[in-house]
Amino acid sequence: MAYEIYSYLSEVKPFSFLPEPELKKISGKTKKKKYKKDTIISVQGKTKLDKILVIIDGQLELFSEKMGKRLLSGYMGSGEICNGIAILMNLGIAVRTLSVNEDTTCYEIPEEIFKDLCVKYNFFHEFFTSLYKKIIVDESASKELTRDSANEFLVKVAPFSFLPESKLLEVSSLISIGRFSRGKIVFTQGRDKIEYLLILKKGSAEKYSEEKDEKKLKDILTEGAIYGGISILINDSVPIRTLKLLEKSYFYLLPKDIFIALCEEFTEFAEFFTNTFGKLMLDKSYASMLGKAAQSEDSSIRFFNQPISTIYNSNQLFCTTNTTIQNASLMMIQHRLSSIIVNDKNGKAIGIVTDYDLKEKVISKNIAVTNDITKIMSSPLITLSTKDEIFDGLIIMMHEHIRHLVITDPEGNAVGVITNNELLAAQGQSPIFLLRDISSTMSESEILDKHDKLSPIIKNLIQSGAKAENVNKIVTSVSDTILEKIISFVLNESEPPPCKFAFMIMGSEGRGEQTLKTDQDNAIVYEDVPSEKEKEVNDYFNSFGEKVCNLLNEANFEFCKGNIMAKNPEFCASKKDWKKKYTKWIYDSNQEDLLQISIFFDFKCAYGEDSIINDLKDYLFKSLENERAFFVNLARNAINFKPPIGFFRNFLVESKGSNRDSFDIKKAMVPIVDFSRLFALKNEIRSNNTFERLNKLRETEIISEERYIEIKQSYSYLMQFRFLTQVAAIDEGKEPDNYINPKKLSHIEQTMLKEIFKTTERLQSKIKYEFLGSI
Repeated sequence: MAYEIYSYLSEVKPFSFLPEPELKKISGKTKKKKYKKDTIISVQGKTKLDKILVIIDGQLELFSEKMGKRLLSGYMGSGEICNGIAILMNLGIAVRTLSVNEDTTCYEIPEEIFKDLCVKYNFFHEFFTSLYKKIIVDESASKELTRDSANEFLVKVAPFSFLPESKLLEVSSLISIGRFSRGKIVFTQGRDKIEYLLILKKGSAEKYSEEKDEKKLKDILTEGAIYGGISILINDSVPIRTLKLLEKSYFYLLPKDIFIALCEEFTEFAEFFTNTFGKLMLDKSYASMLGKAAQSEDSSIRFFNQPISTIYNSNQLFCTTNTTIQNASLMMIQHRLSSIIVNDKNGKAIGIVTDYDLKEKVISKNIAVTNDITKIMSSPLITLSTKDEIFDGLIIMMHEHIRHLVITDPEGNAVGVITNNELLAAQGQSPIFLLRDISSTMSESEILDKHDKLSPIIKNLIQSGAKAENVNKIVTSVSDTILEKIISFVLNESEPPPCKFAFMIMGSEGRGEQTLKTDQDNAIVYEDVPSEKEKEVNDYFNSFGEKVCNLLNEANFEFCKGNIMAKNPEFCASKKDWKKKYTKWIYDSNQEDLLQISIFFDFKCAYGEDSIINDLKDYLFKSLENERAFFVNLARNAINFKPPIGFFRNFLVESKGSNRDSFDIKKAMVPIVDFSRLFALKNEIRSNNTFERLNKLRETEIISEERYIEIKQSYSYLMQFRFLTQVAAIDEGKEPDNYINPKKLSHIEQTMLKEIFKTTERLQSKIKYEFLGSI
């Protein structure tokens, strides 16, 4: 049946444009149904639709209901699709009465699958919205209210109450109504498309953000509440929060294009939504930002932010530990799958075998195929939950250098597999290829241009709606891999190291927050050696550090302007000498000294012995206990970095030079980095990454849930802007930088930045109170 459905859908637009794996997955979840003549499938304005119909044979009649009469408006036959417009454009309420004119057979595709396709593939969504614009221009089948009754209601609801009377009357005539039952989830965060502004006329609902099935930021909507405005304006109509009804409810529905036109015409009307958004500090996708900059509507939305459950292959093979290699391979061939999961006697997945294993472990090594499958399986399993995001899968595949990832349900049971090919088929360009390319380089000359290939990949991620922290992870992974490769080249051409060592990275590298414009901040720590060997060992690592830093510079990781690099003898030292440095910085440094060396408190091992860095970190936190003077100086530095906003809430910009009328967004992010570092050091939080530090501060209740979300979203938004600015510069053939001209930003973006800088000021007030005893 699935193959029959696949064959049929592959000839029907827009299904015919879908990738083959996607279409096969849909076919497995599609059912066939027959409708007898004269059956009423749906009634205009009343029937709630939960599936789309693809007609195989037969004929359906479309009727419009007007003035109590049913008027024939058209027919639908083989290859045509029903209900898609209603689900997308009319909140799932039938826009026409649908009757069976002659016995008809259809394929039924569940609403959720259809809506997921519309989110993942812009062309798929556009196919139905373009139909809507053609056939339902000036009417909605759910319109039941008179202009006067809508006008009477809206005149009491801000910001409609701000509109001139004549405009409000005009708007009221364009409004329709939607009815929904209790418990209905009208929109799901990040998964649907909003085509109407919703104004709650009667009933109640809750809206909330979701993170791995956990509700956050709950808010109750009552009569007069508005939903969808922020999402339409700044999030490409993708819902920022889930909307669920607490009781049977009625909404006024204002078409999206009318709403946008009102925002463009009436500043006060638009500011009601933009200012609210600024205060709430909700997540903004890269896709909407880049869409405005590039004037493109073709990019897919939030692909990497979707749950892994939307793309993994649930049609997976399982075998037991006593299955032979031969039988397992025959099963894979028979089912045309590239992997098989191995279960123990209790049915618990313990390993996986892939086609690559068969080639590399069986054929190339001539292992007998009569051996049990456990002989070649990869174990323990590397897994990901169905609740995790697609991006998490990408990161794991990159870090672990694997092609198959086992997906588990919330109880930990293996339910399927995702492959890197499925990721590539669904999304196209991938950083996996670049990492594989870097890892396979055989000489120094081959590695030097790899960093330059990162820009188009980052642009692709941004267009796909990847989150700031996830893009940071990709850039960091690529940078770390290049660094590891360069160090291995230098070591291969040198005498073996005279002792154990660690190549340490700091600053944005150490925090895992690199962007497309980065310089070197690194050092070398080697284990303590007898005094008679110190000079020899030090000379070796000084030479080694210089070679590595020079190669990094050639690979477009610029030299640090402050000379904080492993090629500087001051930062190439033994563990005991590094402990002396930290002792001096903690006990003897003044405020100005700490300003220069604060990056040394964001350090991690990039190559070599992790134990050396862990020992150094243990020493650091032990030394910080009860050292109030250090924290006072660090706090004073943190409050000295002022956000680029003036007393009258105007942006403070450079007055001259090449960056005239612009401000440095990297510097604007420093107060959040400083805040996170200061509180992390004070509370012995060992994470370096700003996002991770903030999460730990929330978990330990050092900051509230509300404050955590506010800071995290502020930092994420600024990081998004940095990437966007750098990608735009590269597109124009320029070197990426961190400067932004606020005059070139939209009103919404300016509002957002000003609200973020207010958040920064509140953080600095908390620092004053906690560390300096003042507000």
